[in-house]
Amino acid sequence: STLPEGRRLICANVAVEEDSSDPPTLERMEQLVRRRGRSDLRLHDPRWLTRFHINYRLAAHYRQGRIFLAGDAAHVHSLVAGQGMNTGIQDAFNLGWKLALVIDGVFPAHILDSYEAERRKVGQDVLRTTREATETVEAFARLSAAERQKLLAHMVVPEPQRRQAAEHLQEVDLDVRSSLLSLEPAGEFTEGAQAGAQAPDAAPLVVDGQRTSWYRLPLGTGYRLLLFAGPSGEPGLQALTRRAIALRQDCGPWAQVFPVLPGEPHAVAETGPEATNDVTVIHDLEGAMGRRYGVSSPCLVLIRPDGYVAYRSRRIDSLQPYLDQVFTPPAV
Repeated sequence: STLPEGRRLICANVAVEEDSSDPPTLERMEQLVRRRGRSDLRLHDPRWLTRFHINYRLAAHYRQGRIFLAGDAAHVHSLVAGQGMNTGIQDAFNLGWKLALVIDGVFPAHILDSYEAERRKVGQDVLRTTREATETVEAFARLSAAERQKLLAHMVVPEPQRRQAAEHLQEVDLDVRSSLLSLEPAGEFTEGAQAGAQAPDAAPLVVDGQRTSWYRLPLGTGYRLLLFAGPSGEPGLQALTRRAIALRQDCGPWAQVFPVLPGEPHAVAETGPEATNDVTVIHDLEGAMGRRYGVSSPCLVLIRPDGYVAYRSRRIDSLQPYLDQVFTPPAV
């Protein structure tokens, strides 16, 4: 590839038997270039010569006191599938919102320990999958032409498995169910996105008179609290909004509150004394949002800033069970 100043980037694999401990030389690079395609080229004025090695390394811990590791500082591996960038961005986001809530005095400092608990196992999986993929590619390169043709002719990946593999590489199939920051009372729900799962999209919704979907809403950077009426719409808009306002006051600025009612908006104005700017009413036109969370009666769903379900409960008057768990230091 061409670089600024007319320079060229040249990469080449070398024979396995070569001593990789010897530093590369300009003469050796020129030999490779001549042998593999351009006998007329002459190399000169090298700015950087180095050997590339694939390393698989994972930090023993992601936190030591006030020091946190993320991205390449925490895990290095093969470049295959570009997972390093995705993993590093998710590391930083996971840590960032927790630091913000601790610094603002909203949550206790021990929740920062959940960063390593949630993210290091992801790093372990990325190392495993990238190693397996790299070794598969390397093994394919060693096959004869006939062996490659035979392998390709019989290679069939069913669509469900292909989609599952793609989602895993994109890291959109993760969950945090075992985290300190996930809670769901046993036996209250039989279906839907449980605590620790990624919050699913849902549509069609009506918000402020506009049709939209959950993922298209202009959500803030804090927690989001969904307060669902039951499938029959009870309690109604006024009662549900009053409950939402009370919960909003309990939460403070760290959570947005969304009363969710099934069906079309009613003709009754929603801007009266029971509704304020503290809450945003969602009308779940076809019940898709309720189904996503297994709503069969009034309930609440708390969603973390990074899009995972934190808490799901049929108790709609308080977040205290969740806060009790979050604020209680784990047993040592």
